[in-house]
Amino acid sequence: MTPKPAPANAKNEALAMALARGATAAAAARQAGMSARSVHRRLQSPLFVERVEQLRQDLVGRTVARLSAYSSAAARRLHQLTKSTSGQVALGAARALLELSARYRSDADHAKRFADLERDVKAIKQAKQDDGDGPRIHRGAV
Repeated sequence: MTPKPAPANAKNEALAMALARGATAAAAARQAGMSARSVHRRLQSPLFVERVEQLRQDLVGRTVARLSAYSSAAARRLHQLTKSTSGQVALGAARALLELSARYRSDADHAKRFADLERDVKAIKQAKQDDGDGPRIHRGAV
């Protein structure tokens, strides 16, 4: 039997938010004012689980945006520290700047590659829908 979707109400939304924030089922039940059994029933609903994931993604997105805003100030502060009269402080700041720069470059490269792959997969799926059996790859003589 397919579980019924959980009704949209304040308790279910509070439960979904608590779960999205990482609360255990028992803690989320207490926060939402419902029984643990009700929580487990809600978690059987694909629509409810999808709502929890949507809220989780929203929270992560807001956190990333906030961290991105702060990262400019942090980079400026690290740059200032590279000019410190303390060699140890200057070296630590320079090392941190180099490590972070390399990591951000790598992350940006991976994000671009992933977007390219998603675009290619979408094109392949579209080609399959258009002609029924997928793209034809023509290879020349080797």
